[in-house]
Amino acid sequence: MAHDIIMPMLGMNQDTGTLVRWLKAAGDPVAQGDPVIEIATDKITVELEAPAAGRLSTLLAAEGAEVPVGQAMAYILAEGEEMPSKDPETGALSPLDPSPAALSPDSRVEASPVARRLAASHGLNLSDIPAAGGRIGRQDVEAHLARQTPSASRNPLASPKARRMARAASVDLAQVSGSGPEGAVLAADLEDRTSPPPARATPATDTIVPSPKWQVMAQRLAECWRTVPHFHLSRTADATQLQAWRQACREKYDQRVTVTDLLVKILAASLREHPALNASWQEEGAILRHQEVNIGLAVAVADGLLVPVIRQADHRSVTEIAVERERLVTAAQADTLAMADLEGGTFTVTNLGMFGVERMNPIIKPPEAAILGVGAIKEQVTPVEGQPAIRPLMDLTLGCDHRALEGATVSRFLQTFVSYLEAPLLLLD
Repeated sequence: MAHDIIMPMLGMNQDTGTLVRWLKAAGDPVAQGDPVIEIATDKITVELEAPAAGRLSTLLAAEGAEVPVGQAMAYILAEGEEMPSKDPETGALSPLDPSPAALSPDSRVEASPVARRLAASHGLNLSDIPAAGGRIGRQDVEAHLARQTPSASRNPLASPKARRMARAASVDLAQVSGSGPEGAVLAADLEDRTSPPPARATPATDTIVPSPKWQVMAQRLAECWRTVPHFHLSRTADATQLQAWRQACREKYDQRVTVTDLLVKILAASLREHPALNASWQEEGAILRHQEVNIGLAVAVADGLLVPVIRQADHRSVTEIAVERERLVTAAQADTLAMADLEGGTFTVTNLGMFGVERMNPIIKPPEAAILGVGAIKEQVTPVEGQPAIRPLMDLTLGCDHRALEGATVSRFLQTFVSYLEAPLLLLD
């Protein structure tokens, strides 16, 4: 009996996944549990295992293809078994070349998806890049690039469009002077070599094709902004005691404690007092209030944005939050998060203060009802007991789903949150 390998649903909002690479060639024998395909969603990269022993046959999707959830990507046949001429679901089979030669040489190289995309953008072969560990990572590609010089590089830096134009016109990119960053060859640099000059000058442009993760992130944020009625409320808080608390933690604990860690602790306590914000709007018209307080942290990565979750944050100490935050951020940047690290969030915080951003209007992460945007701590003149004084102030902005929340409820939550931020000893009451 033939066993199909389908694109799984790895997240509640997932419609498709990206086939990153085949780990086996068509015709290869496989044992049950052998890794066969590496796939990626907008959140995570995983390896799919063979559901049964047999021979891999009938590859139905190419590396880099977007595959709908539930669609077959390959079949595993028992010894001597042949596939029928027609697929029972689609009515036809459209396999790729089943020979091992159909797979690119780099498909056998162990590398992270970020490293693959970075190598491809620079025209590098992964097989030429030494790995510090057992798997090529982004740092290995960057180190390999640093060792190369423009004159010694076999693959001059160029945009994907420029490479396609050069191949079509048989142009040696090494002979082209690039006008892009670090001397990269852009499409505009090849216009005189690949086509007649235009009738009039046009601005030099280049087309960037975002990664699958970025494209899915963009699609979902755009959909959220169109379909969720946002409103935003802002408050300015005095961060004097918050900074003193962070300094005391750093002197007392070996674990590095950040402002974000303290904010997560304060958020957890505030959400426990105001459960209306620890909620989700349901499409059937109901509001779901969550029993657990699971706070997501917006983390920028090389090809998008991830939101790993600190689960049961209201039951964790500051140092436990700091340890978990460090683990999640490190894993996000290394592209090694588990799916469990990304699921179950009930509220999200995004902190751009370290970049000097003073205020933002964050977009809600569906299906959560609210998100907190945190700005930079800046010394400003403010009245204290009727006299001007210089204090470290920070702006806080709550983005809310108006279907689940209204202004008065959110204002009371902000009052509680700011009171804890400005007087952390209240958390001990």
